[in-house]
Amino acid sequence: MSNIAINALSDSDKSALPLRAEVQYFEPKPDVAINRILTGIMPAALYDDGFVITPPAAGGVAHVDLKAAGGFALVQTEQGETIKVAGQHDIQVPINTGENLLWLKVNVANGVITKQVDKSAALHAVEVINSPVAPLSSLYLGKVNLTDGALSISADDFNFDGVQRFSFDKFKIKPFKDAEPVLSLYRRHRLKEQTSKSAPSVQGLNDGDWFSVKRFSAEQPVITAYNSDGTTSGANQEKFRRLADGQISTFVTIVKADINERVFVYNKLDNMWEF
Repeated sequence: MSNIAINALSDSDKSALPLRAEVQYFEPKPDVAINRILTGIMPAALYDDGFVITPPAAGGVAHVDLKAAGGFALVQTEQGETIKVAGQHDIQVPINTGENLLWLKVNVANGVITKQVDKSAALHAVEVINSPVAPLSSLYLGKVNLTDGALSISADDFNFDGVQRFSFDKFKIKPFKDAEPVLSLYRRHRLKEQTSKSAPSVQGLNDGDWFSVKRFSAEQPVITAYNSDGTTSGANQEKFRRLADGQISTFVTIVKADINERVFVYNKLDNMWEF
């Protein structure tokens, strides 16, 4: 077997790349590699607020800005494999007079050497292409219409019809956050103190609204019901119902033996948090 000389990138070289494909040279076929485990499960799309095209901050009409830093996307290759793309730096994308269709394109395949692997390579692992037709292995970013003789570019010159964008907010899934004194809807709370926490107010809630808690210490935190009249007890105090045995209480203690995340779901008919 012949040797292949690679002019490898240093850590600083890798950090300087504006875009990064989460795949390595001669990695196994991407649809079975570990970092493409979501192939066929998560859609090929731009994720949350990443990879947004905007008018150039510096003005002029020679380019538009692509807000890529911190952005993520999943791009499907022509072989049907899914490649994760991470934005490391914002990019200036040159445009021309007329219609500009912009695409996020990956050039990743088993055995293909790119600039992400070899500084001397001619091919970028990920690049932004201005093309009237969709390149292979690409994801649509949007369209810019530049009028002949225009002196500036505004938001009215952009069209994002057909751009696939996905947000985990659709699932209301969030990482664990440290709990405030009053817990929040649609949030996973990290309990680290003995201090009691209050469930959200039920005023205006819909059936099925939820929050969750998980103990992250040796303490035994207590979750109390919110009182719609501001008191600590009485008829206006909401309650909790444990579904396993139907027991009802105005508070819930997360005991030391409980290592699970507990999800509380609002039952509007009975005006109770069930768990």
